[in-house]
Amino acid sequence: MITTDLKFPYFRSKLCQFNLVLYFINGSKMPTKQKSTDDNENVREKILDAALEILYEEGFAGLSMRKIALRAKMTAANLYNYYSNKDEICLNIKTRGYSILLKDFKQIEAQIEDPFTRMQQLIRSYIAFGLNSVNQYDIIFSQNTPKYSDYVGTPNEAAAMKERDAAISVLDIAGRTIVEMRKASGQEDLDDASYQALRIWTGLHGIVSLMNNRFLVEVDPEFDYTIEKLVNDLVDPFNPKSLS
Repeated sequence: MITTDLKFPYFRSKLCQFNLVLYFINGSKMPTKQKSTDDNENVREKILDAALEILYEEGFAGLSMRKIALRAKMTAANLYNYYSNKDEICLNIKTRGYSILLKDFKQIEAQIEDPFTRMQQLIRSYIAFGLNSVNQYDIIFSQNTPKYSDYVGTPNEAAAMKERDAAISVLDIAGRTIVEMRKASGQEDLDDASYQALRIWTGLHGIVSLMNNRFLVEVDPEFDYTIEKLVNDLVDPFNPKSLS
């Protein structure tokens, strides 16, 4: 591109025409304003939010790039600049949900030393996530969406691995807390911590599911008390005070 400090409009106009000719001859791209990292991230989040709504309403089978683009108010061509396919979008939605839960779990683990109190707070955090992020919870824990094993050997394997690792990290914090509870209560069998974490997890899933479909609210007028009692019952088997 040729530039100079020209003071006369005629020569300035001719120079612009010459530069335009060079542009077409060289096949160069005219300079465009680049989106900032924050702008790109905001668009990606907007896409995930749109896809989350569709997943909750229609399930994974009803999800398509065309529908996502329409819900996100963007062209399908532009959507492909951010995600390659609906599987990648679904995996990112689930990873985002696990990351929210994991952040809370890490904070609780770092701040609460007593394992019994910590486990109660982990349980409350899980329930709060399920009740406050109904759509997100449903996609992660209730809907039948493809899992890591479905993506092994495919272009989406890395994204699926990231989602699975986030889920395992959540379970690991619960498992470590269970080990600490058993040590504190003098229980020698520490090998089934993962099983015990899953046992608690399935109980919590039942609580959240019954709350989200409003069944528990309908049949139990004192559901707040019931939930708190269920939380304590999940922890009490590990507590030496309840065993004595």
